[in-house]
Amino acid sequence: MDRTHKSMRAGLLVGGYLPIQKQAGFIGGVLFRPDGHHAPTLETKAFKSIVLGGEENKSQEIFRQVFEQEIRNIVRTGRRTQNDSLKALLCAGIATIRKVEQFSPEVGGVIRYAILRRGLPCFEGISSG
Repeated sequence: MDRTHKSMRAGLLVGGYLPIQKQAGFIGGVLFRPDGHHAPTLETKAFKSIVLGGEENKSQEIFRQVFEQEIRNIVRTGRRTQNDSLKALLCAGIATIRKVEQFSPEVGGVIRYAILRRGLPCFEGISSG
């Protein structure tokens, strides 16, 4: 992999809670490209999301629709667990990337993610398509 190739782009999203601010939630993101660097984004409003890249293919709308459908499916089963929201977010993220990659060749490829939670082991996953 040539990290300096002009088609190489990578997004990084991080979310969590800030205990020093009374459990204020946050999500931050940055999209990196060798030819430029967008300013990092930080969102602190409840139930907000950040989608990096694919804006011209309505990536934010795709993410919202898939996430809402996943949540409806969870509610419909009546068996809600603590990890359901996390699973719905992960599913929506992967589905968004896969949908946008159908229209935009510079989006897609291997998706790597890590889930870090206090008191639990780190979980790493890969979605290669």
